[in-house]
Amino acid sequence: MHPITGTMALVGFLNGQARTCAPVVAMLTGPGGIGWCRTLTGWIRLVLTSDELHREGRHLLPAHAREIELAAFDAGYRAPRRSLRPDGPIASDPHWHEAADIIDRTARDPEIGFAVFYARQKRVTLTEARRAMETFWLSRTLTFD
Repeated sequence: MHPITGTMALVGFLNGQARTCAPVVAMLTGPGGIGWCRTLTGWIRLVLTSDELHREGRHLLPAHAREIELAAFDAGYRAPRRSLRPDGPIASDPHWHEAADIIDRTARDPEIGFAVFYARQKRVTLTEARRAMETFWLSRTLTFD
């Protein structure tokens, strides 16, 4: 997971310095991890690794996972700190509101950013997340006199 955006990313070394890439959408690798990785910003050439457990083949994220990664990137989503991971239902766990406040302040599109957060927490598609959190998000924006 990318430390800032919370999206899936590669971590490695470039010219001796630790680097984290943009969100990953696909990989094509051979023995020892040699191959290519497609990120939202371009291609990365992968070189030999000492990991003997690395599988050869084509690795693609499921379509709904790619949709979540692209939405996170477009919304300017930054994952809230781990201590704000909610345990309970969206209507009763205060961590949902705290996470929503942070996403509201930091994302270019807070509603989509929160949908990404919800989808990752509940392991659902972005469409299911938007449907499930619709009332919650609406209640945050409406005020009654």
